[in-house]
Amino acid sequence: MSIVSRTKTDDPNTAHGDVTQGGIFKYEPACWEHREFDAEDSYGYPFRQCSHCGSIHPADLLQYLKQGARIHWADFKYGWPHKIYVDGIPSPRAGHPHKQYTYCGRLSPDDDPAEWEQYETGKFDSNTGKPELSYCKLTGIYPNPAETPTKFYSIHLKDADDATFTELAEFIAKRTGVRFKKDAEGKIMYGPEISPPVPQS
Repeated sequence: MSIVSRTKTDDPNTAHGDVTQGGIFKYEPACWEHREFDAEDSYGYPFRQCSHCGSIHPADLLQYLKQGARIHWADFKYGWPHKIYVDGIPSPRAGHPHKQYTYCGRLSPDDDPAEWEQYETGKFDSNTGKPELSYCKLTGIYPNPAETPTKFYSIHLKDADDATFTELAEFIAKRTGVRFKKDAEGKIMYGPEISPPVPQS
């Protein structure tokens, strides 16, 4: 699966700050974009995504929550609620045939090279600068799922306008038990919701 087109939008994306400096790789400034994937994509993504982290746009998340999407937190491995998993978004490619592959970084002596296809991973060797290669093998063709799973990074609450922030924070509080607020300076804070989470179907 690979991205075949990216269409940038004019929506502000300030959550990540300057991502163009430092490290081995130089990134373009973060933006919101609509992504189109090749025919190997099993989902289809009918919403805006952050070019840097892949998060769904906060306004789009709010729209789908109103339509019945479900959310739950990833583990708090960074010590705070940083990522929400989102289910229940209808996929525009539901039911379309999809090729399923298995992947491996290198072939073993028991593997038949004729059964494997070599491809570039999109990463580069830090010593040589050459593209890293991996292998994939077709294992079957199946109908695409009915829903597109995605994620929302709570840092992108910074990119929500006041009305969207208020509504989205209320959904998150009622569905997950974590409430986000803004202080007098506009900084985002979080804490436990007093009321128990509302069950999600």
